[in-house]
Amino acid sequence: MTTRAILVCLAAVAFLIAAPAAHADILELKDGRLVEGTVVKDGESYFVTDRYGVVEIAAEDVTSFEQGVSVDDRIQAFLAK
Repeated sequence: MTTRAILVCLAAVAFLIAAPAAHADILELKDGRLVEGTVVKDGESYFVTDRYGVVEIAAEDVTSFEQGVSVDDRIQAFLAK
């Protein structure tokens, strides 16, 4: 590799590391699991879209719904207590 190619690769890695984390919606389920993605409520169901596809979750299984928060942010807030 040339010096220029190495510098371009290092710049790309630095950019990816410095990029802010994406914020998504979070559903907390009755069994304690967290489901993260883009959430849309339709009637008695929540539809969660993430990089793997779409999943339907019954509203009765959901204890809370937070918009625009990532799991990483939630963990950091918990650890800061």
